[in-house]
Amino acid sequence: RLDELASGAVTHLDASELAVATVRERLADPSRVVLGDARQLPPEWTDSFDIVVDKGTLDVFLFGAPAEARGVCDEIARVLRGNGRYIMITGDTVDMRRDALDRITTQARSWAIESTHNVSATTDDIGGDATFESWLFVARCHSGNK
Repeated sequence: RLDELASGAVTHLDASELAVATVRERLADPSRVVLGDARQLPPEWTDSFDIVVDKGTLDVFLFGAPAEARGVCDEIARVLRGNGRYIMITGDTVDMRRDALDRITTQARSWAIESTHNVSATTDDIGGDATFESWLFVARCHSGNK
């Protein structure tokens, strides 16, 4: 659990009321679980986070509403502190994620992948026999020309 691993406070954001309610039930301090939209994060969060972890959120916009994906990344860049990192967990391969980030790059802002990690998991622990693969990407936002 991320809240146990982090040295500082962890804020959870989800657009699903059910997900927010479920996480609030599981945490000792449910006040940092927020119902919200990644396209419009609270203004008071500007320069507030060292790390943003995303498990599939950008994927939703890249494939379901590609015109809004750049706005999501702009919001993430806004809430990250100067040296902050954006961690993406996705089914995309390295080439697919680099291509996706290139598509949302502007002259004002670009994203550089600093490291990639392949994560394989199985459903053995819940009685299944499926194996699935995900990628974890650590990226940093750069201002200026690409």
